[in-house]
Amino acid sequence: MKDWEFLQDARRAWYWRATNDGRSHVVSQQTFPTRAACVADAIKQGALKRDRREEPRVELSRRATLLVGGASIPCLLQNFSGKGFFIISNQQFAVGQFLDLKCALYPDKYLRCRVEVKHLAETCVGTKIVSIGEDGHVLLQRFLQEYYWSKLDLRGAKG
Repeated sequence: MKDWEFLQDARRAWYWRATNDGRSHVVSQQTFPTRAACVADAIKQGALKRDRREEPRVELSRRATLLVGGASIPCLLQNFSGKGFFIISNQQFAVGQFLDLKCALYPDKYLRCRVEVKHLAETCVGTKIVSIGEDGHVLLQRFLQEYYWSKLDLRGAKG
């Protein structure tokens, strides 16, 4: 899996480095006065590819429950966004099937929504949110915003 870093040299000029499993593979050919210019160059050079989804996915696992009929099925959210979830479950589902999902994003703060199965891959299910209450929407957006801010803080601390 490719990752990237945005670093500053001794002169405080920015440069980027694309890595794979912690080993450096590609380093920018020049330095930049700002981090934004450095990121733009990484994108231009193809070292940093944009996600084509409307919203990027949060690569963070969370335990959840799917409610199907009267049954509660434990599952794991492998990644998610404000639009949908990638779910790991031992249960078999069908494309087009609707499921009710419940997940604790914070202690005693549960996200509840209805999702539609969009694609299947062995024990994994790609879903899209089709119904979510206002409280659930606010909770999910708050969680995602805090996650993205924490990632920006960590990257900013690196350089």
